[in-house]
Amino acid sequence: MRKLPLVFALSMFVLISCMKVEEVEGPVLSHGVLEEVEIASSDPMIGVKNAMVYLPPGYDSLDTTTTYPLVFLLHGYGWDYSFFQDIEDIADIADYMISAGEMRKCILVMPDGKNSLGGSFYTDSPFGNYDTYITEEVLSFMEENYPVDTTKIGVLGISMGGYGALKLTVSHPDIFRVGASHSGPIAFQVFLESDPITGINMMGAMLLENPIYDSTGNVVGYRIPYPPLLDQDHPLTTMMFAMAGAFSPVVKPLEEFDTLNYEFPMAQLPDGQWLGVILPIDTTAVPGDTVGLRQDVWEQWLANDVFTLIGQNYTVLDSLNTGLYIDCGGEDELFLQYHAMAVHDLLSSLGIDHYYEVFNQGPLYPPDRFPARHGTHLYLRLRESLRYISEHL
Repeated sequence: MRKLPLVFALSMFVLISCMKVEEVEGPVLSHGVLEEVEIASSDPMIGVKNAMVYLPPGYDSLDTTTTYPLVFLLHGYGWDYSFFQDIEDIADIADYMISAGEMRKCILVMPDGKNSLGGSFYTDSPFGNYDTYITEEVLSFMEENYPVDTTKIGVLGISMGGYGALKLTVSHPDIFRVGASHSGPIAFQVFLESDPITGINMMGAMLLENPIYDSTGNVVGYRIPYPPLLDQDHPLTTMMFAMAGAFSPVVKPLEEFDTLNYEFPMAQLPDGQWLGVILPIDTTAVPGDTVGLRQDVWEQWLANDVFTLIGQNYTVLDSLNTGLYIDCGGEDELFLQYHAMAVHDLLSSLGIDHYYEVFNQGPLYPPDRFPARHGTHLYLRLRESLRYISEHL
C-alpha cells in the first residue's frame, strides 16, 4: 500500500511527459532604427541640442508616399534626450508593440529639455524658450527630414516631461491630438496641501531640506540659503528652483535681488543684467504652513498650471476630442498621485473622456517588493500610454 503513491506519481510523470506541450511564443519581432540628430534653436540659451529619433520597422527613406504619425517623448528633470533609450529601451518597447499589433507604426522623437537649472519644464522663459523649441523648431525639423503626418501628433512624458506633455497638449490642441502624463506635477494647488501621512506640504518639505543650526548643532529654523544648495541631497529644492526658472524667472540688476525674500540671481547676462528666479514663498514660510505664500509669484505659477489651463481650455479640448492620459504610482514619493487624482476629478466633472490610473503594482512587480513610486514602473506604463496614443492618432 505504501508503494501506491510512488507508482501513481511515476505514472503521472510518464503521462505528462508524453503529452504535447504547447509552446508559448511571442510575435516575430521586426526592428526599427534609432538615429541621433542635432536640432538647432534660434534661442541662444538653447543653441544646438541632440535628439533621438526612432524609425519604425519597414521605414524606407526612399519611400515618398508613406507618412507616419509622430510622437514626442519628453524626459524628466535632470535627464536629457537619451533617457528613454538608455534607461527604458524605448526601441525594444516600440519594436515589440508594433510587431504584436499593439501600436501603429509611428516615428518617435526624443528632444532635449534640459537647461542650466536641470530642466526647462518645456516652458518659454529667459532660461530658454522650450515650448517654442518643441512646438516650432523640433516639429519643423521633423517635418523637413522625415515623412511625418502633421495631423497625427501625440506627446508623452515622465515627471517634468509628464507635466510638459499635458501642458503642451492643453496649450496647443491644434498641434497635439493626444497627450500622456506619467507621474507629472499637473495640479500645482496640491503643492500647498498637506500630505495625509506626513502632514507636510511640498513647499514645507522643500524647507525641511534646508535647516538652520545653532552653535550646538540644534535646528533653530529653516531657510534656503544664498547661494542655494542645489544637489542630490536637496532634491526638492533643486526641482523647485527649476520650476521657478520656468514659471517665475526674473531679469534685473544684481543689487535689486532680495535674497532674504527668496529672490536668487543665477547667472549674469552679456548686457550686465542678472538672470534669476523667485520662489513662491516669503520669509514667514515654515514647514507645513501655506501662510508664507508669495501670492504675486504664485499667480505666475498658476498661469502655467495644467489643472488651471484645462479649466480655461476645456471647451476646445472637448470639441477637438483631444485624448488625455494620466497615471501615477500610488506611493509616489513626490506625492504626485494627488495631482493625478485632482486632474482626473476635474476632467470627470467637465465630462471630458480620458484615461486615468493610480496604480500599485504591475506584472512581475509585487507591491511588497516593488512599491509603485516615482517612475519605478515606467517600462510597463509606456506600453499603456503608447497604446492609448496610437488609438487616438
